[in-house]
Amino acid sequence: MKKTIKVLALSSLLTFAALPTVSSCTTEDAIDIFSKIDSPIVISGMKSLKPGETCTLIANFAGESEDVKWLSTSPEVATISDEGVVTAVSAGETEIVCQALSDAKTRGIATITVLPSESDDVSEYVTVTFVDYDGTVLDEMIVKKGTVPEYKGKNPTRISDSDNSYAFAGWDKEFGAINSDTTYTAVYDPIPLTDFEFAVDIVHGGYMVTGYSGTSTEIEIPATFAFRKVSSIGDGAFSGNTTLTKVTLPEGLIYIGKQAFYGCTGITDMNIPLSVTTFGAEAFSNCSSWKTSVVLGDGVTDIPENCFYNCYSLPRVDGHENLLTIGRAAFGNCYVLVFEFSDKITHIDGFAFETNTALIHVELPDSITYLGESVFCHCSEMFTLKLPKNLETIDYEKGGYQSLTLGCNSLYQITIDESNSNFKTDEGNVGLYSKDGKILYTVAVTGTGEYDILATCEEIKGTAFYNFAGTKIVIPSSVKLIDTWAFWNSEVDEIVFENGGTTLDISDDAFDGCNNLKTVTLPDHMVDIPNNMFRDCAGLEEVVLSDKTETLGNYVFYNCERLSSITLPEGLTSIGTYCFYDTAIKEITIPAGVTTINSSTFYNCTELKSVTFLGDITSLGSSSFSGAGLETFDIPDTVTKINSYAFRYCDQLKSVELPTALKGTSAISSNAFTSCTALEEITFGPGLNDAELGSWSLNVPANTFTNDANIKTINFRGSEAAFSKVTVKDTNLQKLVASGQITINFNYGM
Repeated sequence: MKKTIKVLALSSLLTFAALPTVSSCTTEDAIDIFSKIDSPIVISGMKSLKPGETCTLIANFAGESEDVKWLSTSPEVATISDEGVVTAVSAGETEIVCQALSDAKTRGIATITVLPSESDDVSEYVTVTFVDYDGTVLDEMIVKKGTVPEYKGKNPTRISDSDNSYAFAGWDKEFGAINSDTTYTAVYDPIPLTDFEFAVDIVHGGYMVTGYSGTSTEIEIPATFAFRKVSSIGDGAFSGNTTLTKVTLPEGLIYIGKQAFYGCTGITDMNIPLSVTTFGAEAFSNCSSWKTSVVLGDGVTDIPENCFYNCYSLPRVDGHENLLTIGRAAFGNCYVLVFEFSDKITHIDGFAFETNTALIHVELPDSITYLGESVFCHCSEMFTLKLPKNLETIDYEKGGYQSLTLGCNSLYQITIDESNSNFKTDEGNVGLYSKDGKILYTVAVTGTGEYDILATCEEIKGTAFYNFAGTKIVIPSSVKLIDTWAFWNSEVDEIVFENGGTTLDISDDAFDGCNNLKTVTLPDHMVDIPNNMFRDCAGLEEVVLSDKTETLGNYVFYNCERLSSITLPEGLTSIGTYCFYDTAIKEITIPAGVTTINSSTFYNCTELKSVTFLGDITSLGSSSFSGAGLETFDIPDTVTKINSYAFRYCDQLKSVELPTALKGTSAISSNAFTSCTALEEITFGPGLNDAELGSWSLNVPANTFTNDANIKTINFRGSEAAFSKVTVKDTNLQKLVASGQITINFNYGM
């Protein structure tokens, strides 16, 4: 009888002692004893001996010879020599281990039984038999009385019938010390197949599980259906099932489809059979409670995108010796995952290990040639990173701005072999550059003091300095491009740009969130200031713009609450929305080239007292000065449009003159001066001559002066009759006039 034997767990390679050589047995009952593990080793030889008998075991490696070592785990039962000669010593059972010298992971294990000798008291021994539900003998052994038997055979399985699948539940009696011949019969729990949905799997053969309608918290997916194997789990088969807590997948399964267990947030325990070779994208995504380790079979070569994404508690993934590629965010947000990189991996896509806290000293195998953007982003405990010698590509194209080590706040050192032809590090192993030094990819966050970017650098990649702990950064004149969020949230106090360059293009948000940044002098070759460049730089006190600056983008100084003064260059032509939002600017001079104040440009600038216009401003945008600290405001005569909320909450504004260029029905939008609670005096049409007065009219829409309860005076250039051309729809103003609270001065200034 042949017996399939389980793996003997060995935590390390054992020491093999040399044993005496003996002659081989001539008995003709030689057999093949299959390994307990999925191993290429097949062991041939005797299974049963009596004390004093010998036999020779032969290890076969799929037809090829290998050098091996032999070990008996119970030498008091039987010993084995270096040549594979077994010598039976006394009745009992021992495991024989055959270890390949060329590969510590390759071993075979067989069981040798030593029967009682004729001189032994046979009455001291009993027979233990393990049988299947149908009486088939699974294993048989002879042991001494009083022994507690242990089943070492293959896990019993029972093929499904038309109604049920069956899960092995144990034996018909409990194990205990036995004193007579004993038979144990395998017991199975029926699994009603009515709870599962199946479809023929044309690709893999057999059947595919396509759904589950049961309410059990623990299930064992059947290995067979309708007398054929279950070979796959279909796309979305268990997706969104939050009731399941434990899932047992059957051996023989080959494929687990896209989103097969997506969002099964209650699962804490699930196995992946060694027979599985392929996963679909997001197969286990958002299995956030999964706590058991995973062992992958040798057939797995690819982990697809988001496969284990948000498996927060997944502790380990082992057994991936043949893994070649790891997809985008495959293990993203697997916070505690322990993962050892095999030496066959060539490709790791972006965000693959995002937010992992178990990766500390990472040494990537030299087989890797491709790394996507932000592979290790927010791996907060990573201290050192050694990149592959054969690395060819760090891909920024998909994300555009994500650094390889974005948010690795403990990263101290980045290294790469000097022989790499594509990348290099600087002298301190702080910054990672292209081999020619023209591209700076990322820096180790824990760098301190001043950091001088290499003088050869032409491009700084996005988020390269994210959370950088240094105090000063010197940017050479060679730099032509700074990508999005390059210095985002860094702790630097000072940024120094060297002059002498030709062009400098800075993408949006370059210095966003640099709260410690105090002073910046921009280079003389910088023309355009991009959107959000210094957004949320709460400590920024001084910015010196180049005389050549032409545009300030949107949100450039947004929330720079300590910025109290700035000189705008004469050549400036555009100021973006929210550009000076919530700054401490006290006064500002708008150059002649600027013709429009965009929406919310000076929103909430509570310290702003003075605005001087050197040119012909035509429009004041929505909320452009909302919440400003203005006491007076001379609206230029060239302004033809005041948009909604332009001066809302200017609670220190006492008087306003509405110029003659404001005319018609749409010159003023609603709520333009709402909640200007200090407003006392309004002047319409200042400077009109008699000829102009005849053709001038103005519509004041409803809610223009809402909540402005202190208005006391209206001045009008013309007569009372001419004032009829001023259409006042503002109900608040109407009530104040009707109440007699407001004095109207006609022919004002004539």
